[in-house]
Amino acid sequence: MKFIVLISLLSMTLLSNELLVKDSDVEIMVNKKKYNLKVSEKLSLNQADVICFVSGKGRIVINGKKQLQKRSKRCYQVPLPQGSGIKKYIKKAKNMASVAFLDSSENVKKGVSTRGFKPYNKKEDLLLKKDATLLVLHSKTIDFSSKVVFLKDMRNKSNEIFETDENSKNSIAINRSLIRSAYTIEIKDKKGKLVFSKRVFKEEDI
Repeated sequence: MKFIVLISLLSMTLLSNELLVKDSDVEIMVNKKKYNLKVSEKLSLNQADVICFVSGKGRIVINGKKQLQKRSKRCYQVPLPQGSGIKKYIKKAKNMASVAFLDSSENVKKGVSTRGFKPYNKKEDLLLKKDATLLVLHSKTIDFSSKVVFLKDMRNKSNEIFETDENSKNSIAINRSLIRSAYTIEIKDKKGKLVFSKRVFKEEDI
């Protein structure tokens, strides 16, 4: 029921998002769930959904502009509303999303070592509330557009999870299904320069 309510809230903040399959059949993943889609088939999307191309000779077009195909190496995230729209989004989704306001660039770039386990520190770490479906990162000092998001485990092994949209300037979100407690969220530019690094914990794990 909470998931249905969240979808309803998100749809109120932005025009509907969808993908269209072109040229041939494809297999994709949306938030780790697999879909086998026929050519010309459409699939509705929600803000912050992460889409990965798995296989097939076709391609998918997201919101009429972003394309993924067999050669696409990165997954893509449907952007959140930006500017004044993000305030409405946060207000309406406050019970379904944990929001981290990141206004200090010095604090944001500090980063925390993940060698060995260290308990949750509310002054340094991010918290995903028990009932939240999304972790929203919002900053006035960081440009999140066209960045690559990684999740680094406690052995310092990083796994790339998605690329942000070119319009995701001040806000992005990470789905609960992609998050593991005590792992570090890292955001880098396409040259590999670190822009953001913080550990994240799920409330039920602390």
